[in-house]
Parts: sequence; structure tokens; C-alpha cells
Amino acid sequence: MCEVLKSNFEEIYPEIEDSIKRSSFIAIDLEFTGLHFEDGCNNNMFDDGAERYSKLKKNCQNFTISQIGLAVFRHDTTNSCYTANVFNVFVFPQSCASLDERFSCQASSLKFLCQYEFDFNKFIYDGVPFLTHEQEEKLRALGNPEELLSTIGGNFFRPIFTSVSVWLRQAAVDDEMVIDANRGVDILILQAKLCTMFKEIWTRSTSKNEVIVMKVSVEKRKVLENTSPAWKSRIIDSLVGFSKVFRLICDSKKPVVGHNMLMDLLLMYDKFHNKLPSSWTDFKNELHRIIPNIYDTKHLASKCRKILKGYNLATQTNITDLYELLQSEKGQLAAFNPPTISLDPKSKHYGEEKHYHEAGYDAYICGYGMVPGFA
Repeated sequence: MCEVLKSNFEEIYPEIEDSIKRSSFIAIDLEFTGLHFEDGCNNNMFDDGAERYSKLKKNCQNFTISQIGLAVFRHDTTNSCYTANVFNVFVFPQSCASLDERFSCQASSLKFLCQYEFDFNKFIYDGVPFLTHEQEEKLRALGNPEELLSTIGGNFFRPIFTSVSVWLRQAAVDDEMVIDANRGVDILILQAKLCTMFKEIWTRSTSKNEVIVMKVSVEKRKVLENTSPAWKSRIIDSLVGFSKVFRLICDSKKPVVGHNMLMDLLLMYDKFHNKLPSSWTDFKNELHRIIPNIYDTKHLASKCRKILKGYNLATQTNITDLYELLQSEKGQLAAFNPPTISLDPKSKHYGEEKHYHEAGYDAYICGYGMVPGFA
């Protein structure tokens, strides 16, 4: 499992991109902050598609995603096996300019995550941001780049500005100072604010949540500005965050696999694509356009119950029972000549230990169940 956070997302993104482009199919799983926003939003066996969609839409618009698992499976035709690269991604909505997303939490859902040792600090402090197409367009349409820097008030940064100002009075050109940023600070916003306020400096960041401030000449500053992307573009690109991965998945047109995944699909649509349509039909049409090949392993397991009974196998359709079944001796016999699945070295422990309800692990075991079907 490769853990993906805001602090390492840009570094790992090329690996995710390469994995998706070379994949045979992609399995996903989501953890989120709630299931039922209010009374009356629970599923009912008598709901038709439109009624079920209306309830789930309200839930998805009021909760947010906390963790996303991507298990990217690639068929190795030479060795007749599948390799799996697994990414466990914490995500968190960011505030910028007028963008300030609100979401609810349901106590029972958070308690459930606690039982499986979910790291809420990583979710809030270091979750990868995301934007819909509409949100991104609004930010790019801002005429004044300063609006993007209004996320955190000047009072918060004042001690940093003061220390840089004092240091500059005695620093020589090419001297550097290190700023150890608060864990909750957006490093890129801090860099942009510093470079906007002080015209005789340039900045870079480190993996240790540090900002390196260097005193530069007027000529060097002009060269650096001309050869670096504008702060506005850099900030918006960073805020798009995980939405870039979702767009890669959509553009790839590769099969997407999930388990009982309707709410997962609605949440991804609402957070990474655009606001959910009012019509169930419009949602289905647009979803089919962006992700044309979707496989739900719960639906497939339900349809295979008669076959499973014929092998004297359990007929439970939850993801953990299905995985245990497929790993059993009987399950291996039922899946005729199943191919070998090899985990990427970073994810080896998923083959040795069980991590149920960690999004990356659940995505992996969901894809594990689909491999015989794609073989």
C-alpha cells in the first residue's frame, strides 16, 4: 500500500498516472463521514431508482469523502498473472477565496472508522484537496490573484513576516533562512504570500514541512518569475489535487470495479466532477459517459448465488465474506484455474495481513474478486 497525502501527492502522482494508463482495470473503495443525513434518507426495498437516487443525493451532498482506495490491476500476459498497485489516499476539502465547503459528520460513521484505527489527523491535516470542474473554473476566472491568498488571515502569518523582515536587513544575497511551518499551513499559500510581500526573496519547500527563503538580486528574481509558473496557476493546480486522478480514470475508459458502489459513485461525481443532477436519468447518462464500464461485485455475487450454492459455498455478499470465500480451498476450486495476483512491493503487507475497512485494502480485495472474471 502506498499512502498518499497532500505532502507527497505531487511526488506520487506520476506513479499513479502510469499505473492507470497501463492498467487492465481499476478497483475503488471509499470511506466517508456519514451514511444517512436525516430521517427518511434510509434505503427502502420499495424505492424505485429515482427515489433511491433522491435519498442518496441528499446524503452525498452533505457528507464528504475521507479516504479513497485505488487498486490498479494490470494483466501480465507473459507470465499469465496480474500485478496490483494499491494507493491509500486521504482527502480533505480545502478553503480558498470564496470556496469554503461545508460537510456533516455522523457519529456512528466516525465511531466505525475509530474501530478500525482511522487516522483523523492525516484526514484533516494532510488530506489531498479536490475540486469539481465548476469550482476550478470559478477560481481560474478570478481576476485578482490576491483573492487566492485570502484563505488564512494576516494575523496568522504576521510573526513569520516579521522574522523574514528582520532577517532581510542583515542577510546577503544568496543567504537562506528556514521556516518551520505549522502543520496545518498550506505551504504553497505561505510561499505565495511571502513572495508577494517581499520582492527581494524567492522560496522553495522541503518534504519536512519547511519553507526555505533565499535572498535574491532583482535580476535573479525576474528570471525566477519568468521561468516559474504563476502563483495563481500553481495554487489552483494544487487545489485540483485528487480530481486529477479521477479525471485520469475517466479519460482512460478502463473498467472500474467496486462493491455496493452506488454511493461511492455519487460521492466521486459530486466531489470530483460536478454537482449531482436533479434527475436520476441525467445522472446515469453522464456517469455512463465519463465511466462507461462499471462492475459492482456485490451485484455480481448476488447473481452468482445459485452457482455458489452448487459448490456448497456460503452465499453472503459482503466484501469481507466474499474475500474469505475466494481465499478458501473451496473458493479456489470454484474459480476455475484463477491467475496469480502479485502485489507491488509497497503493498506486500496486504497479502500478509488483513486491514479491513482501510480503503486501499478494501479496494484490493474487491479487485481480487474480479480477477477471475477478467482473466
